[in-house]
Amino acid sequence: MILGDHYQINVDKMIHLNMLFAQQGLLHPLGKKSTYRNNWQVTAKTCDGETYIYTRGAVDRGKIKQMIAGVEGVERIHDNAEAIKREADPKCTFLVEAKPGYYFTDEVNRPAIVEKVDPESIGTHDRYHGVHGYGPTQANYFTTAIFAGLRIKSGATVEHARLVDEGPTFAKLLGLHYPTSTAGQAIDAIFKD
Repeated sequence: MILGDHYQINVDKMIHLNMLFAQQGLLHPLGKKSTYRNNWQVTAKTCDGETYIYTRGAVDRGKIKQMIAGVEGVERIHDNAEAIKREADPKCTFLVEAKPGYYFTDEVNRPAIVEKVDPESIGTHDRYHGVHGYGPTQANYFTTAIFAGLRIKSGATVEHARLVDEGPTFAKLLGLHYPTSTAGQAIDAIFKD
């Protein structure tokens, strides 16, 4: 088996949503550092191409969603129910997806909410040329799995599978069974009859 756990998309702009929340008094940075205390009402936690938004206390979620929607580079905002359907963190308030070319950081004290990546900074903390973590519906965004062996069909091609299908496929190859149901299913099309 040869596996890729994700693909990536080239990026050149960062989105710092925690700056937006700090500017609105919903999050409180530690002086001039790019970190903040635990005293927040709204915070973003990056997954690179997507970011989780968490809220606590009495905040107007509609207003938060509207603020986020107005930020350059934001492609989609999924509410909690949609995030759960996408198998994301069920504790999040929103799951926000960036447009190709953009990615999220957790930083607060930056020059702007949306900032171009300085090519000289590539390779330092949270400075990249390509990232993963986008939603599965992103165009031209896939990964690869290659299987070979005695139980595998030679030349078989499967057009669509999910990462969560890999574990059940490995279990089937090894003759193992999960004690309870899992999120994925074995990729049966690769097996010889």
